[in-house]
Amino acid sequence: MEVFEPANEADAAAIVSDAAVRGRTLAIEGLGSKRGLGRPMETTGVLKLAALSGIIVYEPDELVITLRAGTKLRDVEAALAEKNQCLAFEPASWSFDAAAEATIGGTVAAGVAGTRRVVLGGARDHLIGFRAINGQGDVFKAGGRVVKNVTGYDLPKLAAGSFGTLFAMTELTLRCYPRTEVPTSLVVRDLSVAQGCALLRKAAGSAWEATGLCHLPRTALDRLGTQSDAAQSLTVIRFEGSAESMAARAKGFAQALAPDASIAADDWSRRLWSELAQLKPFWNTESLWRVSVPPAAAARALQLLRPECFIVDWAGGLLWVEYGAALRTAEEVHATVLDLGGHAMLFRGSDEMRRTAAVFAPRDEATMALTRRVKQAFDPAGVFNPGRMYAGI
Repeated sequence: MEVFEPANEADAAAIVSDAAVRGRTLAIEGLGSKRGLGRPMETTGVLKLAALSGIIVYEPDELVITLRAGTKLRDVEAALAEKNQCLAFEPASWSFDAAAEATIGGTVAAGVAGTRRVVLGGARDHLIGFRAINGQGDVFKAGGRVVKNVTGYDLPKLAAGSFGTLFAMTELTLRCYPRTEVPTSLVVRDLSVAQGCALLRKAAGSAWEATGLCHLPRTALDRLGTQSDAAQSLTVIRFEGSAESMAARAKGFAQALAPDASIAADDWSRRLWSELAQLKPFWNTESLWRVSVPPAAAARALQLLRPECFIVDWAGGLLWVEYGAALRTAEEVHATVLDLGGHAMLFRGSDEMRRTAAVFAPRDEATMALTRRVKQAFDPAGVFNPGRMYAGI
């Protein structure tokens, strides 16, 4: 398989144009951290965009940054931290290879979002502009460096979560967010899944502006580096902002809705949320599902899915579900989640399972027809990441 490593956008466009003419296919990569995400692909070449890196414009006062797609995620976060800022959608690396680092282009293309997403939105809500190369090698841009520039079709919404199947992004403009060095966490011990999810939903609908809403069973706590007592579960609610604001909101919430809670405003709190963002409990997992359901259905979903280990995030809207020896089939998982009004994605599985099972939630024929038309509009020759999301697309 031929590997192409263009030095700039023009070189990348020429490579794509040649591939379209010759009927070749390309897997789009930054540094390869998401190679195991989605269905396995068999392409004639790899288009590595890691050389397209660096910050182009950063305007801290405007909370906006423009950078090239191959910029390492850790370099983006370091640059923002110098100005006491961060990415609002709280992306993690989601790396399948310890030696591979995440890039900002791959992070946005995969729709990566952390626990703050339930409050502030995901990557698609903070990507306000981009430049990209379509499947014929033409460079185009969408959106701009201010939200008001987004007119007509809101293509940034389409780009985030497209997994590189439509076009190759070369430049992105993102909104930033004030950074909290050490968040304050309110911790309630020994709640059942149903009780923990109910408390998280109350927190999400309250006036105390929580930015993290997780429930962790004992199986997940045993895999975290953060030390915890012998509690059978921890229901954790995070507050961010100034020290005074965090303390007041945590105290107010505890007095009103969780009188038995303890408050952590130390390194334990910081490390806990960092380890959750990196999915540390699942580092050695062979079968992991990312399940989205209505928050009120979270406890029922876990009862039906019967995972070996799990984490509840987004006040119940996101479930990380691991299977060990008692592996459930993809059909069972998808059917169970669909009946509850949600959808599931096989986040980690063997090559054989990803090749033969439905990695993403099955779509009805009308939605699939629309998906094919969108693919045809941007990539008529089928150059980019063929079959990564759905077979034949």
